[in-house]
Amino acid sequence: MASKCSDKTLIRLYEDKELAYMYAIYRPPPYPTAVRETIIKYLEKNCNAKNKEGKFEKMLDVGCGSGTLSTQTFASFFESILGIDISEAKIKEAKRLNKCRNVAFECIEGYEFPVENNSVDLITCASSIHFLDLKLFEKECERILKPGGCCAVYVINWGNITGFRVGGTDWRLKMVLLYLIVEDFYISVKAHPNNFAAIRRNQQIYDQIQNSSKIKLQEIVSGREMTLCQLKNVFRTLGDYVIFMKQEKPAKDPLEIFDQNIRQALKLGNDLSDEKIFLKSEEVFPIFVFTKQVTSRPDRVL
Repeated sequence: MASKCSDKTLIRLYEDKELAYMYAIYRPPPYPTAVRETIIKYLEKNCNAKNKEGKFEKMLDVGCGSGTLSTQTFASFFESILGIDISEAKIKEAKRLNKCRNVAFECIEGYEFPVENNSVDLITCASSIHFLDLKLFEKECERILKPGGCCAVYVINWGNITGFRVGGTDWRLKMVLLYLIVEDFYISVKAHPNNFAAIRRNQQIYDQIQNSSKIKLQEIVSGREMTLCQLKNVFRTLGDYVIFMKQEKPAKDPLEIFDQNIRQALKLGNDLSDEKIFLKSEEVFPIFVFTKQVTSRPDRVL
């Protein structure tokens, strides 16, 4: 379901200091270059505002987290980039991990972004829009985007496990619907309802965006190889999981049930260590964009 937070309230699931550190370590590598290229290609087509060096002026990354998955990957296309997040712990990690001189990070409260009117070429929101009040977010996008500037929203969806191998053996073909196992895991940790919009390709979010220019871009499908241990560690960084483990103290770790469901689907026993089970999986990145109309007028002046 969509967020129903009040005017100034943001859903806070990722502010734990330990979680911020784990997030930086265990989350996947930066999103595939095809995601960035697809967004930049759309921006180039609709916003002819590059400087002499072929760069756009300014980008804002909303819900930047530790800044390594998305924010820094756009650095070569912009004169300056600002990543913002409500988690002070995440922003500290982002600053620590930042390798780009034209990228900065700032902790925020609420929906008044620290950016001037009509000044941003591109707003990105990766794997976080489902936690936002869409009306307030869209209104702020209209205020800060340049005419013709756009907002690009994308999220990682787990597709299928397409194969596996044990240790140094050959790869075996096997089709497992990983997204169903992920959904069961979300249910078991009592994940915030908004998470389910994300793992269903943000369709519900897309439907609620009011801007008539909204359009879905080509979905990016990327293959990835990882151990079962690495896959579990990704979900170990889910804010809902961390909160659930601290508050509920369950007799059985939901990640162990997640582990067993994958082993059962692959017909593997419990005698094999997580590190010896290698998986080939699909990562699907649905992307949608909307553009600031030339006739838009800002509602607020900084």
